[in-house]
Amino acid sequence: SSSSPGIESFSIRSRAAALGLAERVLLPGFRGDLDRIFADADLALLTSRNEGTPVALIEAAAAGVPAVATRVGGVPSVVRHGETGFLCADGDAGGLARAVLRLLGDPGLRDALGAAARDHARERFSAARLLRDLDRLYGRFLPDLDRGGGRRGIFHHHSGELR
Repeated sequence: SSSSPGIESFSIRSRAAALGLAERVLLPGFRGDLDRIFADADLALLTSRNEGTPVALIEAAAAGVPAVATRVGGVPSVVRHGETGFLCADGDAGGLARAVLRLLGDPGLRDALGAAARDHARERFSAARLLRDLDRLYGRFLPDLDRGGGRRGIFHHHSGELR
């Protein structure tokens, strides 16, 4: 299913048509089957000039897909250059293209970076990690909190329930 088109979709479609690429450019909108899409992806490409924490790259990494991205905002916290993908300077189209071609041309490297990306995403962005971080944060600011039944921490780590 598709959501309404994004703000830039008209200009992107127009540009693709002008370049004779309209048949090769797909802008599907919202998708609920990212696992199927990532299973077929060789890499994730993010060319943002400004970015917070790129959830799309976290999802790709969790699926074992390496990334090529611009080194802006929160991107370096998701993509480790040379370990889980490649980072290029904002505006470095040539560097992005070279990184994409390198990954497409080297399946072994692509697989290795993808496996490292999966491990990094699980360790850095998992729900369990979030709960541990929140538990530590609350423990620092609420040291006298009754943690119930001698339990250490305010979260029940198996279910994520608040205690």
